[in-house]
Amino acid sequence: MIRFLLLFVVSCGLSSDFANGVAVMSVDLGSEWMKVAIVSPGVPMEIVLNTDSQRKTPIIVSFRDGERLIGDSAQAVATRFPDKAFAYFLDLLAKHQNSSVVQLFHKRFPYHKIADTSNGISLTTSDGLVFTPEELLSMVLSKAKVYAEEASKQPINDCVITVPPYFTQAERRALLLAADLAKLKVLQ
Repeated sequence: MIRFLLLFVVSCGLSSDFANGVAVMSVDLGSEWMKVAIVSPGVPMEIVLNTDSQRKTPIIVSFRDGERLIGDSAQAVATRFPDKAFAYFLDLLAKHQNSSVVQLFHKRFPYHKIADTSNGISLTTSDGLVFTPEELLSMVLSKAKVYAEEASKQPINDCVITVPPYFTQAERRALLLAADLAKLKVLQ
């Protein structure tokens, strides 16, 4: 991921924003974890630490007592209240209810109600909160943006996102939608 970001920034000829001192964020997404890095002009590329001073953050979103939690704090809630947490939703991007991946997800997490929508599926918690996988991913990307902005001490609008190699074009488009919801411009 690190080599990819550095190669990307150099091969793009550095966009005018980057040349003017704007940092670019890189997010490496996996099924369970994400890593965030930033590149700023004149500063070596650095891996961003999350609020728990760790380099990788769990991709999990939970809702408890009217509060949205992401990462390690969400994972702690998921241990005691699994019906209030969403994990492994990256695999559900651009899938429909009859997909084998969605059926496996439903077996593993039977407390989430799954419904078909025009663009994929929606997940409902026991409290009645309804989200699409793209919306959940946008929450995670927004948190990654917060980590990157705190580390670089400047606003971040541009990003590079790496995904698992088996992602289809539909899943990649869903990821772009999630990044758009998080107000991120995906460069690559």
